[in-house]
Amino acid sequence: AVVSTQSTGPITVSCNGEEGVLYPKQLCRGSRGRCIYYGSSWMTPNQFEFHCGKARARHWKRSIFIGDKTLVPFFRDGQLTEHDKHCTCSPWEQRSAYNGAE
Repeated sequence: AVVSTQSTGPITVSCNGEEGVLYPKQLCRGSRGRCIYYGSSWMTPNQFEFHCGKARARHWKRSIFIGDKTLVPFFRDGQLTEHDKHCTCSPWEQRSAYNGAE
C-alpha cells in the first residue's frame, strides 16, 4: 500500500481483523486526537487498538495495519506523520463524519 504525503483523505486500516478508517490530518499521538473512525465512533489509535483486542500490545504503530504492513514503515518513510509533540489535540475532541475537518 502506498500512502502519499500529500494525501489527507481517509485510509482503511485494520487491527486484529477489525477495520477502521484513518484520517491522517487528524493524526496526533496515540492517546490524543481522535483520527480513526470505527463502528460509529471516533477513536484515538490507542482506543482503536484496545477495542480490537490488542490493548496488551501497547504499541499502536505495530498493531495497526494498512494492507499487510504495520504503520511503522509509513512513519519511517514520512508517508504518515503525527502532530508536533506539543500539539493541543484533546483525546475527547469530538469529530463529525469526514467533510474536510482539520
